[in-house]
Amino acid sequence: MAATLYRSSDVPNFDTYPSNQPEPQRLKGARGNSALEQRARQIGTVLGTAVSTLRKAQVWVQEIGSETTESAVNCINDLAETAKSKAQELSQATATRIQQLRETAQEKAEDMRDQAKAGYYKAKLRANQISRDYPFQVVVAAGVLGLLVGVTLRIWRSNRAY
Repeated sequence: MAATLYRSSDVPNFDTYPSNQPEPQRLKGARGNSALEQRARQIGTVLGTAVSTLRKAQVWVQEIGSETTESAVNCINDLAETAKSKAQELSQATATRIQQLRETAQEKAEDMRDQAKAGYYKAKLRANQISRDYPFQVVVAAGVLGLLVGVTLRIWRSNRAY
């Protein structure tokens, strides 16, 4: 008994492969159409060449498009890096300027505090000197001031009662 042959879709079936196609039969009276056949071949050749050229052009356009896209992406990345570096420079400059302004404000505040302390100390010394030089006048001025404050409060209360 004969062994069974291994069959798979990878192995061609030689019963039908390669197929022997019968030659097309010419129609009766087709011998006179040789110029027509020649013209059809020329048209087919031109159309085949045009299709081939269009396919090559399509590939070429896709390559140019991808190159242009890569170029645009590179330009955008460069611009982004430039913007980041400028932003960092500006933030550093701003931070430096803020620090300078803070230090200047602290110095001004210290100067004003020192001036206020000095003015308070001078006023205190002047008040002590006046109270030593004119004791009677200071007591009379304090009494008059107390009287004026009392009268003012009395008038203010009487106006608010109604």
